[in-house]
Amino acid sequence: MTLTSFVYASGTLDQQQTNENDAINIVDSTQSLAETFTAGLTGTLTEIDVVIGCFNGPACVSTTVTMQIFLGTPPGTGPLASTSLPGTSIPLDTGATTPFSAFTFSTPAPEVSGNLYSIILSTNGGSLTYQLHGSKAHPYALGQSYHNSGSGWVAEGWNWAFKTFVTTAAVGGQLQPINAAQVLYLLVTRQVGEYWWLLAAAVIVAGCVVLARRRSQPEKA
Repeated sequence: MTLTSFVYASGTLDQQQTNENDAINIVDSTQSLAETFTAGLTGTLTEIDVVIGCFNGPACVSTTVTMQIFLGTPPGTGPLASTSLPGTSIPLDTGATTPFSAFTFSTPAPEVSGNLYSIILSTNGGSLTYQLHGSKAHPYALGQSYHNSGSGWVAEGWNWAFKTFVTTAAVGGQLQPINAAQVLYLLVTRQVGEYWWLLAAAVIVAGCVVLARRRSQPEKA
């Protein structure tokens, strides 16, 4: 079931750190990586772009890279959203010239301005499969990078190169379908902050529209 909420499908750029001069760390079957960021907008997190390159060409072909979003520092609470890219769609690692790869969430994660979130990357690839790029100068003060080699998350104090895109809540504009379970989660946890009453109103209006349509349909003979 889907409802229609009052949400602009704008994909507004929210947080970013675009310096990719340093090789941050490796994502492979033995190690996962994370980057935290502080949301500047309230809405739904629809896409995150990161600079990731295939470090071991043959090993990337039959693998996938999974991105998950959690609330708080890793391991955090969640996941709030998850998506994967096949290794064949990730470019070969070319150092500081490696392009951004876009991870798009079919079911976006709820995001609230001021909250800290974790981006966690993992893969089913072998050894030394993917390389993350960013800056070891820690230019983004609202988050940092972590790694987990099996003994828990360790803060590195660096930053990935990343961009986050958010669909912001507002009355009117382009209507976008939203999963009913996501609406319920947003309302129960108040993950929409000051916009909770807009979502509640949207749910009520959507319910009235569905009921009116059903009543207007002619009965079958």
